[in-house]
Amino acid sequence: MDVTGAGTVGGAGSIRPVHLAKPTGVSSTPAPGVQVPRDEVLISDAAKSLSAAQMDPQVRAARLAEIKSAIEAGTYDSPQRLEAAIDKMIAAWGRGA
Repeated sequence: MDVTGAGTVGGAGSIRPVHLAKPTGVSSTPAPGVQVPRDEVLISDAAKSLSAAQMDPQVRAARLAEIKSAIEAGTYDSPQRLEAAIDKMIAAWGRGA
C-alpha cells in the first residue's frame, strides 16, 4: 500500500524480497579448545513416576469418570475453581512462564 500524503492512500504496492547478506569469515565450528555450552534437562524420578501414573489407562479412566461425574452434577465449574485457575495464571505470568 502506498501512502502518498495525509489522508491519501494508494493501491497495493509491489512486494520486494529482502536479501540478507551472509556474514563472511564466520565459521559454524568452534575454535579448538572452546567448549560450546549445551542445554540439559534433568527429570527427577518422582516426576517420571507421576508422568507414568498419569499415562496409565486405568488412572486416566478414573480421572475422566470423576470429571464427567462433576460436570453432570453441575459442580465441576465453581467460583472456587475459577479463582484457583486465575491465581495459577497470574502466578505463572509473574514468573514469566
